[in-house]
Parts: sequence; C-alpha cells; structure tokens
Amino acid sequence: MAANANQHFLPQCYLRAFSDGAEGRSVSLYRLSTDTIVSNASIRGQCSRRYFYGKDLSLEKAFQPIEAEYARVRDLIVSGAEIRSEDVNFLRYFIAIQYCRTEIAAKRIFSSQDEMASIVFRNEEERKKYGNFGEKEALMISMAHAGEMGNIIDDLGFCIIQNDTDFQFITSDDPVIRCNRYYQQRLRDKWGGSGFIHSGECIYLPISPKYLILFYDPFVYRIGRRTQKFAISRKMQADSLNCLQVIKANQNLYFSTTQKDDYVQELAAANKAYRPKSWHTINYAVLDNKDEFGTSYRTISKEEVGSIEHSEALVHLHKKPLVPPIWFGDLSYRLRPQTHDTKSGLGYIRPSRRGWRV
Repeated sequence: MAANANQHFLPQCYLRAFSDGAEGRSVSLYRLSTDTIVSNASIRGQCSRRYFYGKDLSLEKAFQPIEAEYARVRDLIVSGAEIRSEDVNFLRYFIAIQYCRTEIAAKRIFSSQDEMASIVFRNEEERKKYGNFGEKEALMISMAHAGEMGNIIDDLGFCIIQNDTDFQFITSDDPVIRCNRYYQQRLRDKWGGSGFIHSGECIYLPISPKYLILFYDPFVYRIGRRTQKFAISRKMQADSLNCLQVIKANQNLYFSTTQKDDYVQELAAANKAYRPKSWHTINYAVLDNKDEFGTSYRTISKEEVGSIEHSEALVHLHKKPLVPPIWFGDLSYRLRPQTHDTKSGLGYIRPSRRGWRV
C-alpha cells in the first residue's frame, strides 16, 4: 500500500492510550451492531479508509503535527503534570478538528443534505442541474466548520476528570461528545437552539482509561473547587460519562484490555434505546396564506411533499441533541446561571458571546 494511503479519521496516537501493550498496537473493541467483543484488535486497522482525505495527501499531512502535539499534551495529563493555558487552548483546537474529521461526521452532513435535496428538487434531472453532492464534499464542509467551532468554544471552562473507580473510561469511533443539560432541562420550551454558541454547552473527550477532559459553560455550571482536576470514585459517575460514548458511537466502542468485557456489554445494552436512528429531522412547510398583514406557512409531512401543489415552501433542518439517561451530576448548576437572551431565533447564548456574528 502506498505511503499515507490508509488514512485515519481517529488518530492512532489517540487509541494507543487505551492500549495496555508496551508497543500500543492493539485495543479491545465492542461492535454495537453484533454485540460482540474483539480482544486485541489492531489499532492500525481502526477508524481508517483508503484515501479518506484525498490522494493529494495535503490534509492527511496537515494532521500529523497536530496529532503529535495532542500526544504530547495528553501524556502530560496522564503523568499528572500541570498543563499550561497554551496547552488547554490547543486541546480546544484539537477537539474542534476531531469533532469534524470523522467518517460519521461527514456522513451526517451528507445524509441531511441528500434528504433535503430529495425534498427540494422534484426530479433527478432538476437535482443534477444544481450539482451532485457527495461524501467528499460533505467532509470538506465538515472540516470547514472546525475553525469556526474552535473560535466559538474559546470561552468554555476546562477540567480534567480523573477516574478512580474500578470502571475505566471507554471511547468510540466518534469520541468528541457535545451535550447541553441546561437546554434540555431549563430552556427547551424557549425559542432557540443548543449549538456551540449557546448557554449550557458541554464537550467531553476521554483521553485514556483514567482521564477525560471536559469543556463547559462557566456561566451556567460549576465543578469541584475551581481546580483543574476533579476525581470521581463511584460507578454511577463513570457510567454517566461512558454512556455518552455508547449513544454517539457510529459502529465501535474501544476500551482497555484490563476493562471487564461484561461491563461494556451491559453499558451498551442499557443505552441502546438512546441511540437515535438519525441525528436530524427535516421539517417542511408550504405557503398557507399571504396578505397585507404577512405570510403564513403550514407544516406538512414528508409523505405529503410530492402530492401537495404549492408555490412557496420552507425547509428546516433540525439536529437532534444527545440526551443521556443520566447526566454527569457533578457538573452542577450555578445558583444563578448567567445567559444572554438574544430575543431572536438564535435563542440564549453565553454572555461572553454577546454580539457574536453567525
């Protein structure tokens, strides 16, 4: 195989932290679709596709120094060393890239755009007129979001979670987790959404069986006593963080060979119902009335789209949030959470993002 042909969308250096071998060549794997465990699965063969980023290798080579820097910072955390603010800022940057570079990230964009196109264009001829949209184009769109994401999350607080339980952290083929407890519990009936800019944003990434990094909205939550590290000692705490990987994973979970297999299987079974079949819904509305007082639209089902004659329509893509069965309760609400109401469709955003242009 040509050099750099087997391109990884999850870095090998990332998975090596979950390997117990001295050379870091293998890891335990759980396949969600078949409920089977593969011991000592080769890391080299995981989360990769031939020329996933293209044959010109420019993007593949651009990732190499980023991955090397991630390994350096990760090793500092695992060794118990204090990390600098520059290292924390780099982790924000790495998380933004990793969130956008996976195979499933591109597929989610492709799937949503493909479904929208099937609704908007009435036939294949009309669709081809406006260009074909493939997975490579979806990947480039996803990667373009990474830079914007990195800028948006630069105001989030940072914490290292140390796992002192007998139930280690697991990871997956799509390991960067976004979720928003504040939106789900307190703002859901309000106008707006739960994106990177919104109040209550949280981002989790396990970096080894013992350590996980957390970025969180400091205007809404607090954790521990304002130190950089927070230790957990109870199984429920580990479960609340591990279940996030089960829910968001595409195909595989990864874990250390010292982790008990039955724990991973039980965790997967308990959270299977929380894995959505699709991470988006598309809402379609047709013109209902237009007069001197304004314009109104009527929502219709997907099945009605092709059968109802209409001159105007609105298509809205809604991304489904990740909602676990149990939240990580140690990330608690502040007595008086602070948020900024934009009084628009943008909804409630972090005060530090006031005036942000999207």
